[in-house]
Amino acid sequence: MCNVIEKETASKIELALGRRLPFFAVAQPGETSLNFYIQDFTDNLTGAQKSMTLSPFDISRHRAVTINGIAATVEQIADLPEIGENEQNCPNLSSISHEDYCCSIESIVKHLSGSPSYSKVVISRVIDASTTQNVTSVAAKYFEGFDDTLRYIWYHPLTGLWLGATPELLLDATNPQKLISMSLAGTRPATATGEWDIKNRREHDIVTRFISTVMGDYCRSVMLGDEVDVAFGQIKHLCTPVYGYNPKEAGANSLFDRLSPTPAVSGYPRETAMKLIDKFEQHDRCYYAGYIRIDNRAWVNLRCARVEQSGDTSNYKIFSGGGITALSSPDDEWQETSAKANALLKAISGSFPS
Repeated sequence: MCNVIEKETASKIELALGRRLPFFAVAQPGETSLNFYIQDFTDNLTGAQKSMTLSPFDISRHRAVTINGIAATVEQIADLPEIGENEQNCPNLSSISHEDYCCSIESIVKHLSGSPSYSKVVISRVIDASTTQNVTSVAAKYFEGFDDTLRYIWYHPLTGLWLGATPELLLDATNPQKLISMSLAGTRPATATGEWDIKNRREHDIVTRFISTVMGDYCRSVMLGDEVDVAFGQIKHLCTPVYGYNPKEAGANSLFDRLSPTPAVSGYPRETAMKLIDKFEQHDRCYYAGYIRIDNRAWVNLRCARVEQSGDTSNYKIFSGGGITALSSPDDEWQETSAKANALLKAISGSFPS
């Protein structure tokens, strides 16, 4: 097994899953292996502590859930009592056909054609994949090579089992006088060179403008970093760091929710985009495109899947989305969402959807 999930950590994850105990295992960008933390309802454990919050895409539909985790040994996990809560379902997680997806995108493109050039909406789809491999084996293969992402496995009865490897920082408030976010929008093949096309450039500029405005309302000054390409497997994204200096109020707790969801995962104007998502998407995003917060840093929950276990089979509901503008091609958007899911699909089965 890949070193990103060490053998003892894998044993802890499988044991906690078997006993339906809330836990998370996480590696932040730059870390080489996952660290395991479990919810201790007995208050008897004395290891290192860390909290992680999984916040939904739409807070009006689902609640944010926090695990106040503590490091534990395999023996300590085996002694913890099962909490006996029924697992909550994430409804309507069915895949959509190519034909239905393209029809939806065509309808959205027509709608946006009469809107200002800065309008966009992010439409996602669910891709189904199943395997008899255990979750830690799939995650180890998936996480390999993505050291610059936040990699995690999470389980709680209120959310179910999730895993992901997200490259998108929502907010880093570790330094209270220098807040960091990023505009990560625009996608093309990793081998592409030259200037970004107008469709991707427009998408990116919408997100940059939104984050800069929100940060500007909160901070006394805002600066943009240099644009860079961020690779993720077979694709790459256009990225602009956004820095906010000298906040006008103490603490950044409210800023996490002001930023989320950014137009990179919802669209712009945000209220209009959310209504279009509700109209055209055939599934509930649940915690996809929400955010994962650890201490004073949070990442957008991308490149992720909800895992539904049935006997020896694990069914992965992989979420993948793309920004739709008046310049979008339905077939291109289908291919983009497939490309974004390819790394996880390969880890699950080695095959790819058509």
